[in-house]
Amino acid sequence: MKKFILLFSIAVFLFSTGCVEKNYYDSEGLEETSIARTVSNNPVATFSFEQVTEMQKGTKMYLRVNRTGFSVEEHMIVFEGTLEDAGERLIVCKTLNGLKIGQGDSGSPILTADGKVAGVLCYGFNANSTQFIARAIEDVLSINNNNKSLNRNLNSNYYKIEPYFYMSGITGDMPKYVKKGVNLVDIPVQNNSLKSTSDKLSEPASLISGMSISASIIQGDVINYGAVGTASYIKDEMIYAFGHPFMNKDPYGTPVFYADMITLIESNGDYPSYKLSAPTDYFIGIIVEDKTEGILITTDDEPSFIESQHNIDINNGDETYLVKHKISKQEDIYYEIYYVCLTSAIAIDAYAPSNSYNYASGTSTVVITFDDSDEITLIFTTYDTYDYDSEFFSWLDEQLYNNYYDKRIKDISINSKMTYE
Repeated sequence: MKKFILLFSIAVFLFSTGCVEKNYYDSEGLEETSIARTVSNNPVATFSFEQVTEMQKGTKMYLRVNRTGFSVEEHMIVFEGTLEDAGERLIVCKTLNGLKIGQGDSGSPILTADGKVAGVLCYGFNANSTQFIARAIEDVLSINNNNKSLNRNLNSNYYKIEPYFYMSGITGDMPKYVKKGVNLVDIPVQNNSLKSTSDKLSEPASLISGMSISASIIQGDVINYGAVGTASYIKDEMIYAFGHPFMNKDPYGTPVFYADMITLIESNGDYPSYKLSAPTDYFIGIIVEDKTEGILITTDDEPSFIESQHNIDINNGDETYLVKHKISKQEDIYYEIYYVCLTSAIAIDAYAPSNSYNYASGTSTVVITFDDSDEITLIFTTYDTYDYDSEFFSWLDEQLYNNYYDKRIKDISINSKMTYE
Protein backbone atom coordinates (compact mmCIF):
# COMPACT_ATOMS: atom_id res chain seq x y z
CA MET A 1 0.00 0.00 0.00
CA LYS A 2 2.87 2.34 0.83
CA LYS A 3 4.45 1.57 -2.55
CA PHE A 4 1.19 2.50 -4.31
CA ILE A 5 0.92 5.78 -2.42
CA LEU A 6 4.54 6.60 -3.26
CA LEU A 7 4.04 5.93 -7.00
CA PHE A 8 0.81 7.95 -7.00
CA SER A 9 2.56 10.88 -5.29
CA ILE A 10 5.39 10.83 -7.87
CA ALA A 11 2.88 10.86 -10.74
CA VAL A 12 1.03 13.82 -9.24
CA PHE A 13 4.32 15.66 -8.76
CA LEU A 14 5.48 15.01 -12.34
CA PHE A 15 2.17 16.21 -13.77
CA SER A 16 2.13 19.35 -11.67
CA THR A 17 5.70 20.25 -12.70
CA GLY A 18 5.08 19.71 -16.42
CA CYS A 19 7.08 16.49 -16.84
CA VAL A 20 3.92 14.74 -17.97
CA GLU A 21 2.85 16.07 -21.41
CA LYS A 22 0.14 18.73 -21.23
CA ASN A 23 -2.69 18.84 -23.74
CA TYR A 24 -2.18 22.52 -24.37
CA TYR A 25 0.72 24.78 -25.29
CA ASP A 26 1.70 27.60 -22.94
CA SER A 27 3.75 30.06 -24.97
CA GLU A 28 4.91 31.76 -21.79
CA GLY A 29 6.17 28.75 -19.90
CA LEU A 30 6.64 25.77 -22.26
CA GLU A 31 9.62 25.50 -24.56
CA GLU A 32 8.69 25.25 -28.23
CA THR A 33 9.02 21.54 -28.96
CA SER A 34 7.55 20.19 -32.17
CA ILE A 35 7.11 16.45 -31.86
CA ALA A 36 7.32 14.95 -35.36
CA ARG A 37 6.22 11.37 -35.91
CA THR A 38 6.01 9.31 -39.08
CA VAL A 39 2.52 7.92 -39.72
CA SER A 40 1.16 5.22 -42.00
CA ASN A 41 -2.53 5.17 -41.13
CA ASN A 42 -5.62 7.01 -42.31
CA PRO A 43 -7.71 8.74 -39.63
CA VAL A 44 -11.34 7.65 -39.70
CA ALA A 45 -12.94 10.05 -37.21
CA THR A 46 -13.64 13.77 -37.50
CA PHE A 47 -13.87 16.62 -35.00
CA SER A 48 -16.62 19.15 -35.71
CA PHE A 49 -16.14 22.90 -35.99
CA GLU A 50 -18.51 23.37 -33.06
CA GLN A 51 -16.21 21.19 -30.95
CA VAL A 52 -13.20 23.19 -32.15
CA THR A 53 -14.79 26.46 -31.00
CA GLU A 54 -14.90 25.04 -27.48
CA MET A 55 -11.18 24.27 -27.43
CA GLN A 56 -8.81 26.24 -25.22
CA LYS A 57 -6.36 28.54 -26.98
CA GLY A 58 -2.99 26.81 -26.96
CA THR A 59 -4.42 23.29 -27.29
CA LYS A 60 -2.00 20.93 -28.99
CA MET A 61 -2.97 19.62 -32.39
CA TYR A 62 -1.08 17.91 -35.23
CA LEU A 63 -0.47 18.85 -38.87
CA ARG A 64 0.28 16.14 -41.43
CA VAL A 65 2.91 17.14 -43.97
CA ASN A 66 5.01 15.45 -46.63
CA ARG A 67 8.61 16.62 -46.81
CA THR A 68 10.43 13.74 -48.49
CA GLY A 69 9.42 11.03 -50.96
CA PHE A 70 6.06 9.52 -49.99
CA SER A 71 6.67 9.80 -46.24
CA VAL A 72 4.08 11.55 -44.07
CA GLU A 73 4.84 13.10 -40.70
CA GLU A 74 2.62 14.61 -38.03
CA HIS A 75 4.06 17.77 -36.49
CA MET A 76 2.75 19.26 -33.29
CA ILE A 77 1.02 22.60 -33.84
CA VAL A 78 -0.91 25.01 -31.64
CA PHE A 79 -4.59 25.96 -31.87
CA GLU A 80 -5.03 29.74 -31.75
CA GLY A 81 -8.71 30.35 -32.46
CA THR A 82 -11.56 30.18 -34.98
CA LEU A 83 -12.98 32.52 -37.62
CA GLU A 84 -16.27 32.65 -39.48
CA ASP A 85 -15.68 34.80 -42.52
CA ALA A 86 -18.10 35.24 -45.45
CA GLY A 87 -19.57 31.76 -45.11
CA GLU A 88 -16.30 29.99 -44.36
CA ARG A 89 -15.59 28.27 -41.06
CA LEU A 90 -11.88 28.54 -40.36
CA ILE A 91 -9.38 27.35 -37.76
CA VAL A 92 -6.26 29.40 -36.97
CA CYS A 93 -3.10 27.50 -35.99
CA LYS A 94 0.62 28.01 -35.47
CA THR A 95 3.50 25.65 -36.25
CA LEU A 96 6.37 25.02 -33.83
CA ASN A 97 10.16 24.89 -34.16
CA GLY A 98 10.11 26.87 -37.39
CA LEU A 99 8.12 24.36 -39.44
CA LYS A 100 7.21 26.31 -42.57
CA ILE A 101 4.37 25.79 -45.00
CA GLY A 102 4.05 26.68 -48.68
CA GLN A 103 2.14 26.15 -51.90
CA GLY A 104 1.39 22.46 -52.30
CA ASP A 105 0.72 22.03 -48.57
CA SER A 106 -2.86 23.02 -49.34
CA GLY A 107 -5.04 20.14 -48.23
CA SER A 108 -2.79 19.02 -45.36
CA PRO A 109 -5.09 17.79 -42.57
CA ILE A 110 -4.96 19.01 -38.97
CA LEU A 111 -5.83 16.52 -36.24
CA THR A 112 -6.68 16.57 -32.56
CA ALA A 113 -4.34 14.89 -30.09
CA ASP A 114 -6.45 11.72 -30.28
CA GLY A 115 -6.26 11.56 -34.09
CA LYS A 116 -9.55 13.11 -35.25
CA VAL A 117 -9.45 15.31 -38.36
CA ALA A 118 -10.67 18.83 -37.57
CA GLY A 119 -9.74 20.76 -40.69
CA VAL A 120 -7.74 21.10 -43.89
CA LEU A 121 -5.02 23.69 -44.48
CA CYS A 122 -6.12 26.35 -46.95
CA TYR A 123 -4.85 29.86 -46.09
CA GLY A 124 -1.64 31.46 -44.91
CA PHE A 125 -0.88 34.85 -43.38
CA ASN A 126 1.01 37.48 -45.30
CA ALA A 127 4.72 37.57 -44.42
CA ASN A 128 4.30 34.72 -41.95
CA SER A 129 4.95 31.11 -43.00
CA THR A 130 4.51 29.55 -39.55
CA GLN A 131 0.86 30.49 -39.01
CA PHE A 132 -1.97 29.22 -41.18
CA ILE A 133 -5.71 28.72 -41.45
CA ALA A 134 -7.55 25.44 -41.96
CA ARG A 135 -11.03 24.90 -43.36
CA ALA A 136 -13.51 23.00 -41.17
CA ILE A 137 -13.52 19.33 -42.15
CA GLU A 138 -17.30 19.11 -42.49
CA ASP A 139 -17.20 21.88 -45.12
CA VAL A 140 -14.56 19.94 -47.06
CA LEU A 141 -16.68 16.79 -46.90
CA SER A 142 -19.60 18.72 -48.41
CA ILE A 143 -17.84 18.98 -51.80
CA ASN A 144 -19.90 16.24 -53.45
CA ASN A 145 -23.26 17.82 -52.66
CA ASN A 146 -22.45 21.50 -52.52
CA ASN A 147 -22.81 23.83 -55.51
CA LYS A 148 -22.25 27.11 -53.71
CA SER A 149 -19.41 29.40 -54.71
CA LEU A 150 -17.28 31.30 -52.24
CA ASN A 151 -15.23 33.24 -54.79
CA ARG A 152 -14.74 36.59 -53.15
CA ASN A 153 -12.18 39.16 -52.08
CA LEU A 154 -10.20 37.69 -49.22
CA ASN A 155 -9.45 39.34 -45.94
CA SER A 156 -6.28 41.30 -46.70
CA ASN A 157 -4.49 39.69 -43.76
CA TYR A 158 -4.33 36.25 -45.33
CA TYR A 159 -4.03 34.58 -48.72
CA LYS A 160 -4.83 31.28 -50.40
CA ILE A 161 -2.17 28.61 -50.08
CA GLU A 162 -2.78 27.25 -53.55
CA PRO A 163 -1.86 23.89 -55.00
CA TYR A 164 1.57 24.39 -56.57
CA PHE A 165 1.31 24.56 -60.37
CA TYR A 166 4.39 23.25 -62.12
CA MET A 167 5.54 23.09 -65.73
CA SER A 168 8.74 21.30 -66.63
CA GLY A 169 10.29 21.24 -70.06
CA ILE A 170 10.59 25.00 -70.17
CA THR A 171 12.72 25.63 -67.12
CA GLY A 172 12.60 24.78 -63.45
CA ASP A 173 12.45 28.51 -62.74
CA MET A 174 9.34 29.07 -64.84
CA PRO A 175 7.07 29.89 -61.84
CA LYS A 176 9.41 32.73 -60.87
CA TYR A 177 9.46 34.08 -64.42
CA VAL A 178 5.67 33.94 -64.71
CA LYS A 179 5.10 35.64 -61.35
CA LYS A 180 7.39 38.45 -62.47
CA GLY A 181 5.39 38.92 -65.67
CA VAL A 182 8.05 37.72 -68.11
CA ASN A 183 6.66 36.95 -71.56
CA LEU A 184 6.55 33.25 -72.45
CA VAL A 185 8.79 33.72 -75.47
CA ASP A 186 11.57 35.08 -73.25
CA ILE A 187 11.67 32.04 -70.95
CA PRO A 188 14.57 29.63 -71.60
CA VAL A 189 13.66 26.17 -72.86
CA GLN A 190 15.00 22.72 -72.00
CA ASN A 191 14.51 19.66 -74.18
CA ASN A 192 13.77 17.33 -71.29
CA SER A 193 10.80 17.17 -68.95
CA LEU A 194 10.96 16.92 -65.18
CA LYS A 195 11.68 13.32 -64.29
CA SER A 196 10.45 11.83 -61.06
CA THR A 197 12.65 9.63 -58.92
CA SER A 198 9.78 7.16 -58.76
CA ASP A 199 11.99 4.53 -60.38
CA LYS A 200 13.84 4.52 -57.07
CA LEU A 201 10.67 4.52 -54.98
CA SER A 202 8.27 1.61 -54.70
CA GLU A 203 4.63 2.44 -55.23
CA PRO A 204 2.99 3.05 -51.84
CA ALA A 205 0.81 0.22 -50.57
CA SER A 206 -2.00 2.74 -50.15
CA LEU A 207 -2.66 6.45 -50.16
CA ILE A 208 -2.24 8.11 -46.77
CA SER A 209 -3.78 11.48 -45.95
CA GLY A 210 -0.95 13.99 -45.92
CA MET A 211 0.76 12.57 -49.03
CA SER A 212 1.58 14.83 -51.97
CA ILE A 213 -0.50 14.19 -55.07
CA SER A 214 -0.34 15.62 -58.59
CA ALA A 215 -3.32 16.53 -60.77
CA SER A 216 -1.94 16.15 -64.29
CA ILE A 217 -2.94 18.17 -67.36
CA ILE A 218 -0.02 17.30 -69.66
CA GLN A 219 2.46 14.42 -69.51
CA GLY A 220 5.10 13.60 -72.06
CA ASP A 221 8.55 13.82 -73.56
CA VAL A 222 9.00 17.57 -73.23
CA ILE A 223 6.35 18.84 -70.83
CA ASN A 224 4.79 17.83 -67.55
CA TYR A 225 2.14 20.32 -66.46
CA GLY A 226 -0.19 20.11 -63.51
CA ALA A 227 -0.58 20.97 -59.84
CA VAL A 228 0.72 19.44 -56.62
CA GLY A 229 -1.41 19.50 -53.50
CA THR A 230 -2.09 17.24 -50.53
CA ALA A 231 -4.54 14.41 -49.87
CA SER A 232 -6.74 15.46 -46.96
CA TYR A 233 -9.19 12.70 -46.04
CA ILE A 234 -10.26 9.33 -47.43
CA LYS A 235 -13.82 8.09 -47.01
CA ASP A 236 -15.79 5.37 -48.84
CA GLU A 237 -13.11 5.04 -51.55
CA MET A 238 -13.34 8.79 -52.22
CA ILE A 239 -10.39 11.11 -51.65
CA TYR A 240 -10.81 14.73 -50.54
CA ALA A 241 -7.82 16.95 -51.32
CA PHE A 242 -6.27 20.39 -51.95
CA GLY A 243 -8.54 22.51 -49.69
CA HIS A 244 -9.02 24.84 -52.69
CA PRO A 245 -10.17 24.46 -56.31
CA PHE A 246 -7.83 22.93 -58.87
CA MET A 247 -9.08 24.73 -62.00
CA ASN A 248 -12.48 25.74 -60.58
CA LYS A 249 -14.35 24.18 -63.51
CA ASP A 250 -15.66 20.81 -64.65
CA PRO A 251 -12.56 18.59 -64.25
CA TYR A 252 -13.75 16.03 -66.84
CA GLY A 253 -11.77 13.20 -65.30
CA THR A 254 -8.39 14.85 -64.74
CA PRO A 255 -6.00 12.08 -63.60
CA VAL A 256 -4.24 12.21 -60.24
CA PHE A 257 -0.90 10.56 -59.45
CA TYR A 258 1.37 10.19 -56.46
CA ALA A 259 3.96 12.99 -56.29
CA ASP A 260 7.52 12.48 -55.11
CA MET A 261 8.31 15.24 -52.62
CA ILE A 262 11.83 16.58 -53.09
CA THR A 263 12.08 19.63 -50.85
CA LEU A 264 10.33 22.81 -49.73
CA ILE A 265 11.68 25.85 -51.57
CA GLU A 266 11.48 28.69 -49.08
CA SER A 267 10.31 32.14 -50.09
CA ASN A 268 12.89 34.81 -50.88
CA GLY A 269 10.27 37.54 -50.89
CA ASP A 270 9.60 37.49 -54.64
CA TYR A 271 7.43 34.38 -54.58
CA PRO A 272 5.85 32.22 -51.85
CA SER A 273 7.40 29.04 -50.48
CA TYR A 274 6.40 25.95 -52.44
CA LYS A 275 6.81 22.18 -52.48
CA LEU A 276 9.22 21.07 -55.19
CA SER A 277 7.71 17.73 -56.20
CA ALA A 278 8.00 15.48 -59.22
CA PRO A 279 4.94 13.68 -60.64
CA THR A 280 5.20 9.90 -60.83
CA ASP A 281 3.53 7.26 -62.99
CA TYR A 282 1.71 5.79 -59.98
CA PHE A 283 -1.96 6.41 -60.72
CA ILE A 284 -4.45 7.15 -57.91
CA GLY A 285 -7.75 8.17 -59.50
CA ILE A 286 -9.57 10.93 -61.37
CA ILE A 287 -11.09 14.22 -60.22
CA VAL A 288 -14.89 14.17 -60.25
CA GLU A 289 -15.59 17.41 -58.37
CA ASP A 290 -13.66 20.69 -58.32
CA LYS A 291 -15.19 23.12 -55.83
CA THR A 292 -14.27 26.03 -53.58
CA GLU A 293 -13.57 23.68 -50.66
CA GLY A 294 -11.27 21.38 -52.62
CA ILE A 295 -11.35 18.48 -55.07
CA LEU A 296 -12.99 15.06 -54.88
CA ILE A 297 -11.19 12.06 -56.41
CA THR A 298 -12.62 8.65 -57.21
CA THR A 299 -10.46 5.55 -57.52
CA ASP A 300 -13.06 3.66 -59.58
CA ASP A 301 -12.32 5.09 -63.03
CA GLU A 302 -9.34 5.11 -65.37
CA PRO A 303 -7.82 8.36 -66.71
CA SER A 304 -8.96 9.69 -70.07
CA PHE A 305 -6.28 11.21 -72.29
CA ILE A 306 -5.89 12.73 -75.72
CA GLU A 307 -2.87 11.12 -77.37
CA SER A 308 -0.65 13.58 -79.23
CA GLN A 309 2.19 12.59 -81.58
CA HIS A 310 4.36 15.32 -83.01
CA ASN A 311 6.89 14.70 -85.80
CA ILE A 312 9.45 17.49 -86.14
CA ASP A 313 11.58 17.77 -89.30
CA ILE A 314 14.43 20.27 -89.16
CA ASN A 315 15.99 21.63 -92.35
CA ASN A 316 14.63 18.94 -94.68
CA GLY A 317 15.67 15.91 -92.70
CA ASP A 318 18.92 17.11 -91.10
CA GLU A 319 17.31 16.21 -87.78
CA THR A 320 14.00 14.48 -87.02
CA TYR A 321 12.22 13.92 -83.72
CA LEU A 322 9.06 12.14 -82.54
CA VAL A 323 7.57 13.82 -79.49
CA LYS A 324 4.68 12.21 -77.59
CA HIS A 325 2.35 13.74 -75.01
CA LYS A 326 -0.87 12.87 -73.20
CA ILE A 327 -3.32 15.68 -72.51
CA SER A 328 -6.06 15.09 -69.98
CA LYS A 329 -9.61 15.58 -71.25
CA GLN A 330 -11.03 19.05 -70.61
CA GLU A 331 -14.59 20.29 -70.29
CA ASP A 332 -14.06 22.52 -73.32
CA ILE A 333 -12.63 21.34 -76.65
CA TYR A 334 -10.99 24.75 -77.01
CA TYR A 335 -8.63 24.02 -74.11
CA GLU A 336 -7.86 20.54 -75.40
CA ILE A 337 -6.69 22.01 -78.72
CA TYR A 338 -4.90 24.82 -76.93
CA TYR A 339 -2.89 22.47 -74.69
CA VAL A 340 -1.96 20.25 -77.63
CA CYS A 341 -0.72 23.20 -79.63
CA LEU A 342 1.11 24.56 -76.58
CA THR A 343 3.04 21.29 -76.29
CA SER A 344 3.86 21.29 -79.99
CA ALA A 345 5.05 24.90 -79.99
CA ILE A 346 7.31 24.33 -76.99
CA ALA A 347 8.57 21.05 -78.48
CA ILE A 348 9.60 22.89 -81.65
CA ASP A 349 11.58 25.33 -79.54
CA ALA A 350 13.05 22.57 -77.39
CA TYR A 351 14.48 20.76 -80.41
CA ALA A 352 15.59 23.84 -82.34
CA PRO A 353 19.26 23.80 -83.39
CA SER A 354 21.52 24.66 -80.51
CA ASN A 355 23.66 26.95 -82.66
CA SER A 356 22.45 30.47 -83.19
CA TYR A 357 20.14 31.28 -86.07
CA ASN A 358 18.58 34.48 -87.37
CA TYR A 359 15.31 33.21 -88.82
CA ALA A 360 12.94 30.31 -88.31
CA SER A 361 9.86 29.42 -90.34
CA GLY A 362 7.80 26.39 -91.17
CA THR A 363 4.42 24.76 -91.47
CA SER A 364 2.55 22.50 -89.08
CA THR A 365 -0.07 20.03 -90.31
CA VAL A 366 -2.51 19.12 -87.55
CA VAL A 367 -4.76 16.06 -87.95
CA ILE A 368 -7.53 15.79 -85.35
CA THR A 369 -9.45 12.53 -84.96
CA PHE A 370 -12.69 12.57 -82.98
CA ASP A 371 -14.32 9.77 -80.98
CA ASP A 372 -16.85 9.24 -83.79
CA SER A 373 -13.94 8.69 -86.24
CA ASP A 374 -14.59 12.01 -87.95
CA GLU A 375 -11.32 13.69 -88.91
CA ILE A 376 -10.15 17.16 -89.90
CA THR A 377 -6.78 18.37 -91.20
CA LEU A 378 -5.45 21.87 -90.60
CA ILE A 379 -2.29 23.45 -91.98
CA PHE A 380 -0.79 26.49 -90.28
CA THR A 381 2.27 28.62 -90.80
CA THR A 382 4.69 28.67 -87.89
CA TYR A 383 6.46 32.03 -88.00
CA ASP A 384 8.52 31.43 -84.91
CA THR A 385 8.85 28.75 -82.28
CA TYR A 386 5.94 29.79 -80.09
CA ASP A 387 3.26 31.23 -82.36
CA TYR A 388 0.94 29.79 -84.93
CA ASP A 389 -0.38 32.39 -87.32
CA SER A 390 -3.61 34.32 -86.85
CA GLU A 391 -5.45 31.81 -89.05
CA PHE A 392 -5.06 29.23 -86.32
CA PHE A 393 -6.54 31.44 -83.60
CA SER A 394 -9.36 32.46 -85.91
CA TRP A 395 -10.14 28.78 -86.43
CA LEU A 396 -10.12 28.15 -82.67
CA ASP A 397 -12.45 31.05 -81.97
CA GLU A 398 -14.87 30.60 -84.86
CA GLN A 399 -14.78 27.32 -86.78
CA LEU A 400 -14.15 25.12 -83.76
CA TYR A 401 -17.16 26.38 -81.83
CA ASN A 402 -19.45 26.46 -84.84
CA ASN A 403 -18.69 23.00 -86.22
CA TYR A 404 -16.99 20.80 -83.64
CA TYR A 405 -17.94 22.00 -80.17
CA ASP A 406 -20.11 18.96 -79.39
CA LYS A 407 -17.42 16.46 -80.44
CA ARG A 408 -14.80 14.81 -78.26
CA ILE A 409 -11.20 14.47 -79.42
CA LYS A 410 -9.61 11.01 -79.52
CA ASP A 411 -6.09 11.79 -80.70
CA ILE A 412 -4.05 14.38 -82.56
CA SER A 413 -1.03 14.04 -84.83
CA ILE A 414 1.16 16.98 -85.82
CA ASN A 415 3.83 17.17 -88.49
CA SER A 416 6.07 20.25 -88.41
CA LYS A 417 8.64 21.09 -91.07
CA MET A 418 10.95 23.79 -89.79
CA THR A 419 13.67 25.75 -91.60
CA TYR A 420 16.38 27.58 -89.66
CA GLU A 421 18.76 30.06 -91.29
